Amino acid sequence: MNERNTCLNVLLQVFGQEKKLNDALKEALSCEDFDSRDRRFIRRLSFGTVERYETLLAVLKKLSSVK
Repeated sequence: MNERNTCLNVLLQVFGQEKKLNDALKEALSCEDFDSRDRRFIRRLSFGTVERYETLLAVLKKLSSVK
């Protein structure tokens, strides 16, 4: 499995199954044999996506309460 698919699976577990990001990453990275550069890519992409999701959610929440 490639790095992007692994990251997608991690994000689906986090958002779909409400699994903790660290647990999903640990499980995904232990199953596959990635080199350190690929592991860093998967971690950064996963953490960045979750961080941006929370920021976007906060902005939408704030804008929806504006009349």
